Formats: sequence, C-alpha cells, structure tokens
Amino acid sequence: VFDYDIPTKKRKRTEFKEGCRLPALVPYKELMKFIEVQDIGKLHSIPQATAESDVEKENEEVDGNLLPVIPGYYIDLKERLLQMADLYLHIDSHIPNFLTWFGKQKGHFLVAMGADGAPFGKANEACAWLVSFLNVSERVASPDDNFLICGANCKEDHPAMVEYGKQLRSEMATIASQTFSVKNQQVKFEFKLVLSDMKWLAKFSGELSNAAKYPCSFANVQLSELQERGQSLSNNPQSKWRPWEYKFREEVAKKVTQFKEKQARPINAAQEQTLRTKVCNHIASLKSRQEFEPILGPVIQNAKCDNLHVGNNCWGHWHKLLFTHVLAKAKIPTSTKSVFQLPEDNSLRKHLKALRFKLKCKKMYNKILQWFKEKRKTSPFEFRFTGEETKKFCDGFMYLVEAQIEEGDIEQAKSFFVLSLGRMGLHLRNSLSLASRVSNISYSDLPKLEQDCTQYFNLTSLFHSANLSVWAMGYCVPFHTKQLFEDLGVGLGINSMQGRESKHQQLASFASFSLVKHRWAKVFRHEHMSNIWIRQQNPFHDTSKKCKDTYVPKRCSTAGYCSCGMPLSTASACMYCSCEISKEIIACGSAGKLTVKMKQILAEAQK
Repeated sequence: VFDYDIPTKKRKRTEFKEGCRLPALVPYKELMKFIEVQDIGKLHSIPQATAESDVEKENEEVDGNLLPVIPGYYIDLKERLLQMADLYLHIDSHIPNFLTWFGKQKGHFLVAMGADGAPFGKANEACAWLVSFLNVSERVASPDDNFLICGANCKEDHPAMVEYGKQLRSEMATIASQTFSVKNQQVKFEFKLVLSDMKWLAKFSGELSNAAKYPCSFANVQLSELQERGQSLSNNPQSKWRPWEYKFREEVAKKVTQFKEKQARPINAAQEQTLRTKVCNHIASLKSRQEFEPILGPVIQNAKCDNLHVGNNCWGHWHKLLFTHVLAKAKIPTSTKSVFQLPEDNSLRKHLKALRFKLKCKKMYNKILQWFKEKRKTSPFEFRFTGEETKKFCDGFMYLVEAQIEEGDIEQAKSFFVLSLGRMGLHLRNSLSLASRVSNISYSDLPKLEQDCTQYFNLTSLFHSANLSVWAMGYCVPFHTKQLFEDLGVGLGINSMQGRESKHQQLASFASFSLVKHRWAKVFRHEHMSNIWIRQQNPFHDTSKKCKDTYVPKRCSTAGYCSCGMPLSTASACMYCSCEISKEIIACGSAGKLTVKMKQILAEAQK
C-alpha cells in the first residue's frame, strides 16, 4: 500500500489515480476495540466436575470434592442454534435454495453435533464441541459451517466434559420439544446426527473401550467375530449382527450399577484392577459393552460410522501389511544405519522411491527415514494416516504394488501377497469414493457400495487380518449409508468429520498470539465475526471452496488406463489385474472363500 518516492526519499501512499489513495489497513488494536463491543452471546465457564476416584480425591488441587476449574467457555446451545438459524434464513432469502429441507417443512433444521480433541495439535491439550446444520448439505465439510459451542483446555474425556455432556442432554431434550420464531418463520430443531470418532463415541455412549469383548459402538459384534464373512448387519432379527437398542443399553447399565454396589470397596491399586476386571467380565457376560447410561441420552442412537476416520484407519492397516512384507523381503543387515546404504534394487528403497516421487507422501517418507535411523531395532513403524495420505493412496496405491513385483514374476506364486493388496486397495478406494458422497449418490450406487465393501472385507479377512476398522468398512459403512439415503436421500458423506477437522485449523488461527488460559474467549469472538457477523452483512460472502478432488483418479475413466489406475496391457485391464493370480483373487473375494486353485497358489507361495 506504499510506494517509495525517489526524489523525496520518502514513502507515500499508493494511489489509484492522483488524489485517490488506497484505503489504509485498520490497526489491529482498533479492530479489536470494534470486535470487543459486538454481542456474541453470553459465555459461561466450564462446569466443575466432582472427584470420584481415590486418585482424583488425593489431588492437591481438589477443593471440597470438586476438581479444578478448566479454562474455557461454552455458549448456551439454544442461543447458538437461534444465531445459526437467523444467519441461514437470512442467507437463504438472498440465495434461493441455499438450504435443503429434506422433504420437511421450511424452518425444520436438522442438527449434527459432537466433539473432538486436539483442535490445536497433539501437544496442545484442548477439546472443542461443534454444532452444524445438515440443511447446508455438502457445506457440512466447510469449517465456516461448523460452529463452536464449547471450548476447553482439557482432554475430550475429562470429567468436566462429561458434566457438560450431561448438561447438553437436558438442553437438547428441551429444545427438541419447542418451536421458535426466527425472522417471522416458525423454526424447529431436530438432533439428527452425532459426529465423532470411535474413542469419543464410546465414552459418551457410556461404553467400555474398543478393546472390550464387544468392541463396536454400532453393533453387537464380538472380537472373535471380526474375521467372519458372509454375515449381515441390519435391524432384521435374523441378521447375525444388529445395532444396539437404547432400552437394552439402559437395562445393562442398571445391572452393572447393581453389580458394582455388591462389590467390596478396593483399598489399593491391585484390588482396584481386580474389581475392574470383574466389572468388564460381568458386562461381557451380559452380551454388551455398556457400563453407564449414555451421557448424551437417546441422541447417541443417531451416531453413524465416520467414513473419514474409518478410511484413514483402513489405509493405515493396508500400508502396515505392505510395509511388513517389504521389510521381510529387504533382509536388512543389523549393521545398516541408513536407508541409503541399501542397494537401489532393495525392496525398501523401491518402496520409498514410489512413496516419495509417485505418491508424493513426503511426510510419511520422512517418518520412515527417521524411524529407520532411530527406532528400527526397538519398535515397529507407526504412522497415523490423515485425509491427505488417504487421498494420495487412493490415487497411487498401485505404484507401491508395482514397485514390489519384479518384471517377469507377476505370474509367480510369490507375487500373490502384493497382488492381493492391490485388489484390496482397489475395492477400498471404490468404497470410499461412494461412502464420502453427500448429494451426488443414487439408489443404484448402494449395491455397488455394498459389493465393494464386502469384497474388500473378504480379501482382508481371507488373506491377511481384519481389525475393527476393516469390519466397520465391510459392514457398517453400507448399512449406515443405506439408512441415511432412505431417511434423507443423502449419502454417508454428510456424517463426515472432514469439516470438523478443517475447523481445528481455523480455531488454531483464531487462538494465535493469545495466552493459553484466556484463548477461548478470543476464539469465540473471532469465530462470531468471521462466520456470523460478516455473512450477516454480506450474505453472498463465501470463503469456502468446493473441493474438486476425487478418490478415484480421472485417468481411471480415460482410454488407455485400467480401473486400478495403471496403463492397459490388454483391451480391458492392466498386467496386474489381468494375470491369472489376480483372477483367482477376484474369485475368492466374490465367493468369500478360497478356490481350489488359490489353495494351490498359497501352498506354493509358502515353500
């Protein structure tokens, strides 16, 4: 905004034309004065939690059986929902069809809420509760359409957050039973979805962790059943697995409470551990995972499988299987200190080369180099996939398969392991492509989704090992997608945590240059100005951009490329998909069992 005037050797304001200067930027302190006087609603302190365990009671900071006050604030749910309704009705009056009413009356808002930890990063302990309207359809993936209702400097499962959850339960029940008037429009709120990861969902459903005998919050599957193929998940009594009923949850919670009351009070850590084991075994004997009554009440029944986290976990599982195979094949000497001491034709070097230059996964590449140098001899490689890695793997997973198969070995039995992973990756990618959709999904896509999910699960459980995320992808994803499509006419993408993960970055920017103890007041103010106030002044203001990325790369639908993304070697498939071993793998995935020829291939591969 300034030019340097050489004759006078002074700066002068840039001008559009003579006498017409560029507007000056508002100084930050002046901007904050304006922001401070805006009415954002009343902020309340985080409710104090009661110290229950002996460990908590022995804490020096416990005052009168109450745990220390957690720094942070929350805004009344009713007040926030009315602010959002006012904003969206204002925008909808200027932009026709901005809101979708899902066949219900105008003013009937469908609410999604939930919480997640670490909005400022892993090293910065915090928790954020967010609320959004499903009526914005695909914009649920935008950080601007997810609104903060509670922010605190504690973990997501802290007792203070549990107290806040109990408070929300009564608020939601009251709000759902009322009708409000906003901009001369009758408005009603229906709490339709609970968006969260599995860890948070287990806690606020009053359940045991996902390591219990019944590990899933969505259905009554047992740990020992995670490998079973050919089964079904539905509300049909004839199905192998069914969703948990709320009445059953309450009954089990009462029985567990009665069981605990009959047990002797533990006086040391060993007795406490013994009691904990007894309680877990008793819950398992009741064929449940329920320990307490759900903190959020009946609303918890609306929780669905989150395709973002499940997809990330499944690709993480896929890479772990491949990386274990790569290391075994590499035969690395114990004296090797650097990856670059290995020959270029070593399987690990080829894997890293494909990872870095074809998939462009620089973060994972650097993590592997660091692990190899520092932790290879003490611990296995661990890497947590994010949406970024998931999209890159969906695009180029076959490059990793290609790197591990020698030219001329594609029909050899030793190539079976990597080829099976290639087929798994194809079905996983196709499943995520359909499961992540919101509005661009049709009834004819549901059988395709179920087929891809089933074949992915069958191949994983047949040739490798299935975990809870793999089971959820195989059974929960198609079941929940069908439920949402029949109810609202949308796909499972409307239940995605993508917008909430993006919101974390926005919250972190709002908290910049503020003290940790006082940051949440600033975050609430900045969020109100950015996501509500500005849009009220200009309803056409829109900073979000529609993502044009796709899980299935565009080359897969062009001439010359196979559906897996590799160049064609025959009229319809690449050399990896058209080989005889791959054909047997496909047959096994469809049938859910080993063919006679596949048994011969496996026997030869084990020699």
